Amino acid sequence: MSEYIFHPGDLVAILENHRKKLGEDIESLSEDYVLKVNEEEYIKQKVASETLQPLSIESGVEVVRDYEEPRTRQGNFNTYIERVPCLDVSLRFFGDKDLFKMRQNRYNEPPKGRISGNDICATFTIGQGETPESTRRSIDRWEQRIRSHINDQRPHIEAWTNNLAQLISGHFRATKERYLKKNELVASIGLPIRRRGGENGTYSVGLPPKRINISTPTPPLTVPPGQYSPHPSLDEQSYQDILSPIRWTGRTIERDPAAYASLHEEHLRTQFLALLNGSFEGQGTGESFSVNGKTDIMLKVKDRPVFIAECKFWGGPAGFNKIIDQLTSYLTWRDSKTAILLFVRNADVAPVLDQIPQLVASHRLFTKQENTNQAGELRFVLRNAQDESLPLVVTIMCFHLPETTHRRGK
Repeated sequence: MSEYIFHPGDLVAILENHRKKLGEDIESLSEDYVLKVNEEEYIKQKVASETLQPLSIESGVEVVRDYEEPRTRQGNFNTYIERVPCLDVSLRFFGDKDLFKMRQNRYNEPPKGRISGNDICATFTIGQGETPESTRRSIDRWEQRIRSHINDQRPHIEAWTNNLAQLISGHFRATKERYLKKNELVASIGLPIRRRGGENGTYSVGLPPKRINISTPTPPLTVPPGQYSPHPSLDEQSYQDILSPIRWTGRTIERDPAAYASLHEEHLRTQFLALLNGSFEGQGTGESFSVNGKTDIMLKVKDRPVFIAECKFWGGPAGFNKIIDQLTSYLTWRDSKTAILLFVRNADVAPVLDQIPQLVASHRLFTKQENTNQAGELRFVLRNAQDESLPLVVTIMCFHLPETTHRRGK
């Protein structure tokens, strides 16, 4: 093991610096925005975006792989190769991965390890003079050190989360009061005030919108009229910008599952559509998130789809590949990025996350799985069903909605 986790940052110092920056960012918001935005909705969304999900260990240590590693040794008269038994082990976790970059107690030495997906991984060697019992004790100590660091972090993360609403509302209201007092002072001078054109006294609810970057392929130098029209495409950054509000909405639903328990797939979909359309501004009138069919979300540019997300409930492994088939049937050969929003009613979401990689790997279009730094998400590269020489990125975003007495969606 050559890497460390819970290293190198200081959790308390980082949270304090972020607290100061958060206040500075709010105080630097424009006067128009602060005076016109819905205060309650702004605070609610800002709290959600700044909330940290504390780390938690969901299972015990598992052996992922055992193998032999060749090591060069120096004897009395020559060198020789020794094959040393090795174990790759892992711990499954949930929470914000950035917390592995910081520790609360500087006297608590960071353990060695690495993060892969939702697993904390480490390699242990069984050298000369070591026994299975001594190796097991080393692994147990490694696990306990990780749990100790997580326990050290938890009070600070909980304090941060519990104070967020007060912190954000305090800075926002102080900023608003500052602008109001300034306006009262200017008004008391008695001179007319020229307003900028286009001001209408209101702002749409939510944080300042982002612009989706849609790139359009350059056409050939000479194009006969009517025979070629470039197809817009979605770059990686814009893809991540779209997934971010989807992720935020899903986590909001997870925090209060009872409020959404009776909703069907198409009704849950509207929760995501509302924030997507409120979080992005279009490039002209040709860009918006809309509904296509019963359960999918579509982004169109100039009447051409560039992003599709399918909303589905987990119904077990038997029907999972049919979800992929349904999604890929919507696509053209030009489509390169898509998503599946998977709502899991099971009491425990971890076994579902464990099954998905194997299920996707069994699909005829599977190419590979890629790493993602988001808990509860899996990213795969498939072959495009319309042209199997082209890659198709599929992000599966799992949201946990435990089963209730309400009737579930389709």
